Amino acid sequence: MTENDAGITEDDAGIIEDNDASIIDDDAGIIEDNDASITEDDAGEIEDDAGIIEDNDASIDDAGIIEDDAGTGEEDIEFISIPAGSFVLSHDTELYKKGDTVRLSVFALKKTPVTVAEFEKCVAAEKCTSRHYRTVSDNDYCNYNRGENWKNHPMNCIDWYGAKQYCEWIGGRLPTEEEWEYAATHNGTAHLDTTYPWGNDAPQHCVTAQYFDSSTEKYCQGNAAAPMSNDDYEGTSDVSLHSPAGDSPLGLVDMAGNVWEWTNSLYELDTAYHIVKGGFWNALEDVLSAPWRGATNPSYTINIYGFRCAK
Repeated sequence: MTENDAGITEDDAGIIEDNDASIIDDDAGIIEDNDASITEDDAGEIEDDAGIIEDNDASIDDAGIIEDDAGTGEEDIEFISIPAGSFVLSHDTELYKKGDTVRLSVFALKKTPVTVAEFEKCVAAEKCTSRHYRTVSDNDYCNYNRGENWKNHPMNCIDWYGAKQYCEWIGGRLPTEEEWEYAATHNGTAHLDTTYPWGNDAPQHCVTAQYFDSSTEKYCQGNAAAPMSNDDYEGTSDVSLHSPAGDSPLGLVDMAGNVWEWTNSLYELDTAYHIVKGGFWNALEDVLSAPWRGATNPSYTINIYGFRCAK
């Protein structure tokens, strides 16, 4: 079993486990999720496990961009409207089987992962508390307090509770796994069911996504689209670095690579583990696919975890 600098170990069977973050996958590259976080009532509204109807309370303008209405002063946070529709699941959940059709009402997803600069405002407002995240003084690859060049990098080293705290502060919430996967390849008319946000073509190293390229055994430099040796990698990238080449059809940025994103969906209803989506900066290519699923303890704060919010 080998371990890299991020604490991720791989056994001979090709199963990745992170001793810090409980990253798990099966040999097929898909973690089975028995998550019943999405149901649909007769009115077509989305209901979570607690019986709470999800609230799309933000206003949608003619351009399909949802403005913040939480009264936080965060009017510059851009959400993209995702039309109502349905898609076919590529894996089992608690309520659905692989091949079942899931229907979703209109919702919105933040255009980019939450950045360090955005998260700093929540800390300054004393709405995001330090017990839910770590800084560069705790780990070299944590972006908080890492410097001016990292302000537009995703906020990482944050646990599920801290991500939830921020989203609620701006009047939003964490997306469900189904919402995240549906949005990743939606073109405004239909869910395209492609492997990656940009289509079915394999990722282009340091062009469409931030990840570890197994063919060259190199990482991407944090602030530039350039491959780096194993001894020289810097972690995440600026959230704009791979845009628009790596964008989804609707313009969602970094839905593949950079940081694995927390969702509100549980791995199983009788556990606390939450699903993460999208892959991360030192993941292999396959992990970047839209259907790929990870599951982890909500209390973990590691440099490969970040988040974006939904409304």
